[in-house]
Amino acid sequence: MAATVHTQNKSVVYKAKQAVLVVRIQWVIFLGMIFASIVPIIALYMLTERNLLQQEIASVDENHLIIARNLEAAIDRYTNDVASVLVLVSSDLNGFKDQETKDILDDFDIQTVALFNSEGSLENEVSGSGNISAKKISSQLLYDLREISEKSPNEVVFSGVRQFNGTPHLFAVLLLDNDTTIIAILAPTYLIKMQRSIKFGKLGHSMMVDQFGKIIAHPNVSWQETSKDVSKLSVVQKMISGETGVATFYSPAMNADMISGFTFVARTGWGIMVPQPMGELVARVKDNQSAAFWVVLIEIIVLTVLSWFLSRQIAAPIQNVVAAAKKVSAGDLSVRVAKYRQPFVIEEVLKLGESFNQVIIDLQKDRLKLTEALRLAQEGVRTKSRFLAIASHEIRTPMHGVMGILNLLDEDFLKERQHQLVSTAQVAGNDLVKLLDDVLRFSKLEAKDEVVQEKPFNVMELVNGVSELFHPLAIEKGLTLKAVAPDRNLIGDSELLGHVLFNLVGNAIKFTDRGQIGISTEIDFTLPSSASLIISVKDSGIGICKGKFETIFEEFFQVETELNRRLEGTGLGLAISKRIVELMKGRITLESEIGKGSCFTVSVPILIK
Repeated sequence: MAATVHTQNKSVVYKAKQAVLVVRIQWVIFLGMIFASIVPIIALYMLTERNLLQQEIASVDENHLIIARNLEAAIDRYTNDVASVLVLVSSDLNGFKDQETKDILDDFDIQTVALFNSEGSLENEVSGSGNISAKKISSQLLYDLREISEKSPNEVVFSGVRQFNGTPHLFAVLLLDNDTTIIAILAPTYLIKMQRSIKFGKLGHSMMVDQFGKIIAHPNVSWQETSKDVSKLSVVQKMISGETGVATFYSPAMNADMISGFTFVARTGWGIMVPQPMGELVARVKDNQSAAFWVVLIEIIVLTVLSWFLSRQIAAPIQNVVAAAKKVSAGDLSVRVAKYRQPFVIEEVLKLGESFNQVIIDLQKDRLKLTEALRLAQEGVRTKSRFLAIASHEIRTPMHGVMGILNLLDEDFLKERQHQLVSTAQVAGNDLVKLLDDVLRFSKLEAKDEVVQEKPFNVMELVNGVSELFHPLAIEKGLTLKAVAPDRNLIGDSELLGHVLFNLVGNAIKFTDRGQIGISTEIDFTLPSSASLIISVKDSGIGICKGKFETIFEEFFQVETELNRRLEGTGLGLAISKRIVELMKGRITLESEIGKGSCFTVSVPILIK
């Protein structure tokens, strides 16, 4: 039942894959082009639509701030010129009462330059064409002007806007060393003219305030004439505190949110701002959005038509390549991609078909070469395996004869020296026989001539049999050899298992100088009719570093140690053991630590008798 369900699931997956493959490549290319071209345009439009107001604000920020700084530079030049005229005229008021002096004063909107002594009395004055006298300066105003000039003696300072003679005026003050005061009465005509020259949008304008937040120049004439105090506005507070930048604020007079670039005149402390209603920016953004929408719509239409046309031109030749590829995958290397004949053909797609045809031709040549190379390689492996098997078998026969003769000689009456030589020859002969057995077994495994023969066997008898073979060698080296196995009858290839166990125990004794060798066996029951036989061989020998856990199972590999140089081997034992275990559908693992010994564990599936 489970197998049926699994087969049905595979069938469903296969049908699903077929459903994906039947989609026409022309539609895939067309939709891909649409996705690659139109979707980014739409996404860009949506992103631009969201960010357009921020971009407009950023642009306005830059422009408004530039205008504010330009106004600041112009006012700074104007105040410097006024200060220069005041210093010049103050040197000798009597010498500057001609018409030329009046013209100079008029050019800088200076209505009067007056000299007051230390007691506040007017001693002399020079007036412009307006003939406004400084006698109208009140004692309080004169006191205020002297107070601000005392903070910077011998330097021209500028007051805030003050009502004088019924209109707003500004005052430039210079305190001399003899405690006399030179005062210039300024009309804000030039400043108002500059303010009115700045207009943008419908309601965008400029505005100037003094160092106390009172209006010097403003589009609202009544605010300008009354020197309205706007110091509570946040942006005005920033200006009079000496900041420069861009800010948004709410204007009660215009009942709108405003955005403004602002700065200040360092010499005077006056503030300059260039505000504009946010509503004008929003309206401009909407106009731009409308234009962008129609541009995007036209681009989408053009790209859709172009994508459909190109998809047709690309799809047909590719479909020819796909059809040819299916036949090639089925083994037909005689097929060729047909040429796509149309008035308009994409060069790269045309070359794709030609290149695919060349690939098929190369595949035909490579298949012939690979077939021949594989045949020669297989023949070589078979020849090598046959040679090793025949050579090992032919050498073993005379070796058994030699070993028999050596055994007979060992039983005869020989001198002590002769007995030693015979014993040495017996050891060498046994090693040679073991070497031949390993080579023969390895050649059979490599040639895949070894087969698993499942027969009944007893686990305890198998383990004890191998243990008894190595017991004398263990005693000779002063080692303890312990074996624990259940008395259980199983079905499997006891000969192959015995060969694996023989190799593992032999290696354990070979690479252990002191301590003990332990053989443990357990049966892991998984299903009622089958189980896994787990055999572990643990020693207290030299150990193996983790970096060699994989390579140690390769043929002819030997651990480089002093002990290994004394006890040479073929390096085939573990390689043969691994191949035998894999042949039996099992696995072999290793746990080891340098200087603390090793533990090889073999797990193979077996049948329960």
